[in-house]
Amino acid sequence: MRKLVLFLCLLGMTAAAAACGGGGPDATGAACADGEDCTGEVCLGTLEGQDFFADITFPEGYCSADCYDFTGCEDGESCLLHVPSSRYYCFQECTPAGEDCRADEGYFCGFVGYSSSGAATYVCLPPTSAGKASDADLSAVQLRAAAY
Repeated sequence: MRKLVLFLCLLGMTAAAAACGGGGPDATGAACADGEDCTGEVCLGTLEGQDFFADITFPEGYCSADCYDFTGCEDGESCLLHVPSSRYYCFQECTPAGEDCRADEGYFCGFVGYSSSGAATYVCLPPTSAGKASDADLSAVQLRAAAY
């Protein structure tokens, strides 16, 4: 019995450490190597374009999660449609003048449309091949919020 109590105590301390960021998965927008690194179990490396859409590459990976029909993301995230693949992913929300994105890796805060409530939606996006993207190129064409 004493061994069982000790085991449960150790198990509880491990769970508490993971919940406080002690080696657990990272939140949406964080760098990743694979889905196991992310709380949403999705690590975006490259989203392939088709027809006239270019590929979108996420330097050092981008933690995300699957969502559906612009719903299903955590607070501080937006569910966006990747138009070429017809798949939905969660993206980290940001403020245009803020420092919320991984700027040292070229990520920027870009406008992607309007939420279903009519609010402007800004999320952290990766750089484009031309360097820092403008609001009009990468985000508006391939990644869309509920209404554009």
